[in-house]
Amino acid sequence: MKIVLVGLGSIGKRHLANLLLLWPQAKVYVVSASERSLSAVELVGQTQLSLEQAIAVQPLFAVIASPAHLHIKHAMAFRDAGIPALIEKPLSHQHQLAAEFLREQPSQPLFCLGYCLRYLPSAQVVKQLLTEQKLGPVYLVQAMVGQHLSQWRKQMDYRDSVSAKQAFGGGALLELSHELDYLLWLFGPLSVDYCRLARHGELMLDVEERADLMLSGDNSLLCQLHLDFLQQVPQRRCVISGQQGRIEWDLLENSVCLINADGQQQLYHQPFWDKNQMYLLMLQDFFTAVTEEKAAPVPLQDGLAVLRLVEQAKRMAENTD
Repeated sequence: MKIVLVGLGSIGKRHLANLLLLWPQAKVYVVSASERSLSAVELVGQTQLSLEQAIAVQPLFAVIASPAHLHIKHAMAFRDAGIPALIEKPLSHQHQLAAEFLREQPSQPLFCLGYCLRYLPSAQVVKQLLTEQKLGPVYLVQAMVGQHLSQWRKQMDYRDSVSAKQAFGGGALLELSHELDYLLWLFGPLSVDYCRLARHGELMLDVEERADLMLSGDNSLLCQLHLDFLQQVPQRRCVISGQQGRIEWDLLENSVCLINADGQQQLYHQPFWDKNQMYLLMLQDFFTAVTEEKAAPVPLQDGLAVLRLVEQAKRMAENTD
């Protein structure tokens, strides 16, 4: 089996290790997003090719793990060659660029987006509770994620990372867009009513270090969302309040607690679950969709909906300032 991996940054390295774990007999052809020569240590026995050479080997599928501003460029190359691809989140750094790509995209090949938090077991529990309407009508969602950017990729200076660079699609809004994706996945269409972006200066970045949003959905649903690169003690949680109770979901603890008139019940708690399993499950799901000709597990339209919210948020922030 032949697979192409584009990009060998931190997420690319994870994908390479996972591809070889899932399919040890596969041949993975690695394309450097920056076009630099990769070392033998980085390649771990695989072969580096140019993008054109990699397409020419006709892989079963590709994984695009390049910086966000290159996603559409690389996706277009695989689309034109009829090769399915899993694109890391976000879909692009610009809504317009992504929208144009989707308008031009034929029905084949299969493309899928890499929002891996959907594969977290506690996320699946929350999804099922909401599907079963355990809370009745949902009125308020309070979601928060924060972690100091220097803790993300400890092997490098955070100021050199794509997260820190506006030109590469960095900043809290895009880099932490997992939260926007799961809010859309759980609650359907949303719109941004308020946004404030802040650059405190302590990280010395040219992107927002913090974003605070207010979003609204159907049936009077209100979502409060906080994203930041600043907290030394990481947190990632979501509280969902409805007519009949609330769900307290801690993504770092991988736990779900249901609180209602009957009391408090912990429905799931697996803090030591290996979170790399999310990425493995995502790759397996995509592989099944490709080989069995099923629909994309996370369609690109979902990624476009995230970018639409990001664009709305940035416009709202400009008006607020």
